[in-house]
This record gives sequence, C-alpha cells and structure tokens, in this order.
Amino acid sequence: MPELPDLTVFSENLKRRLYDRTVTGVEVHNFTKVNAATQAFESALINRQITDIYREGKETAFRFSSGAVINIHLMRFGKFSLITPDETESIKYKIISFSVDNGTALVLSDQMKMAKVMLNPPVPKSPDVLSPEFNYPFFRKAVRRNQQKNIKELLTTQTIMRGIGNAYSDEILWKANISPLNFAGRLPEDALEDLYHAIGDVLKNAIEQIRRICPDAISGEERGFLSVHNPKKEFADDGEKIIVIEQNKRGTYYTAKQVLY
Repeated sequence: MPELPDLTVFSENLKRRLYDRTVTGVEVHNFTKVNAATQAFESALINRQITDIYREGKETAFRFSSGAVINIHLMRFGKFSLITPDETESIKYKIISFSVDNGTALVLSDQMKMAKVMLNPPVPKSPDVLSPEFNYPFFRKAVRRNQQKNIKELLTTQTIMRGIGNAYSDEILWKANISPLNFAGRLPEDALEDLYHAIGDVLKNAIEQIRRICPDAISGEERGFLSVHNPKKEFADDGEKIIVIEQNKRGTYYTAKQVLY
C-alpha cells in the first residue's frame, strides 16, 4: 500500500503535470467507490481549473477553481495512470477518470476495487503528522490519553494522527528504538520525545529517497531503502536480526534490541 512518502511524491508529480489545466470531461466507472453521482462530479469539475494537488493524510487531494475538492484513497492496490483519453478503455478496473485540456487523461483504477473517491470530504479533526498542528504537546497529550493502546496501533490510528501506515510505523519505532509491543502508557518522557522526532525524521527522509529513486512516480511503492520493514532483508541496518510477527492482521518488523518498557 502506498504510504505518506509515496503519496507525497505522487502528488508532486501529478501537480507538475496537471496544475492549472482545465478539466474537459469526467467519467465515473464504478459508482460503488464514489460518494456522489456523475452529475455532481461534472458540475464541480468540468470547465474548472486544477488549482492544487497535494497529499492529505493517506489520501491524494485535488482542488479545483470551483472550490470543489476530491480526495482519493488508493488503499492497497489503487493506482493513477496519466494517458491519452483514447487509451482509457485499455485500463482495467477503472473507478473514475477525467480528461484535461492538454490531451491528457488521469485514470484511477484498482484491481481489488477498494480505492475510494470523495467529492468535498468533511474536514478531518486529526492533524496530519507533517503539519504544524502536529507538535510535541499535541503528540504527548494524544499518547497520554490512549495509554492502553498498543503504540504501533496508536501511530496508525488516523482519527488520532493522520498519515502513518503499517510500514512506516515500523520504521519510526525502529528509529526511536522502541518495541512495537509496548503499550503507549509505558513510554517514559524521553522515549516519547524520541518517538515524536523519529516521525518527522523517518518520513521526510523517505520522501527524499523516493524523489531520488523514482523521480516521476505516480503509482506503486518504493520500499527497497527501508531499514527494518523490508522482506528482502534478514538484518536491519544496525545489524540486528529482523523479527516478523503479525499484529492486528498486519506484518510487524522489528528487532530484539528495541526497548520494551
């Protein structure tokens, strides 16, 4: 599943290709994965300019000159394709597509039919983890209010903080030297501060790595550089053997060196 660093790069590259273009057509292909009728999308988008494309939590957001916003959650297998309008028929498992005035069509597809499209979604109450609102006082309070939660579960709960997924929660905990088996309430103050700083450090570094490795990416995921959440590695970057377990039906990667409080 593409996570925050991937989505940041996707949005940058889509903006580079589509910014200030005018939408000339919209087609909804799978009505079960959108929250509005075709007419609503047409009214909000057609003959409107794309004024911004950006990452919002674990979603990609498109803003239009009408004031409308579309948020797209790729889920595990969703992907963007930039093609000519005539090529859209060749794309399988389409959910929505729209064409713009430079002869380009953007298509969202998903072989598992799980990706979601929201026209004018509600404003989220939890902060994005790379936003100014996600400061240490907020993070500390969120952890102390959820002491009985597993720390990895807390990091990936989007109603508390938005943007961290399964793979990068492992990377963050490894960077902070904190075991994913900890309850949030067990973490001492110094460990909590290390964890907070690790969030920004890991995610920003990953964004730079993906920009370097996949400078034009608008789909997929690049994980080869990850330190611990990496099925191709037996040992983490610090030389410790990687342990893999299942937590909440998701794979968790860590080492015995990470502290259990």
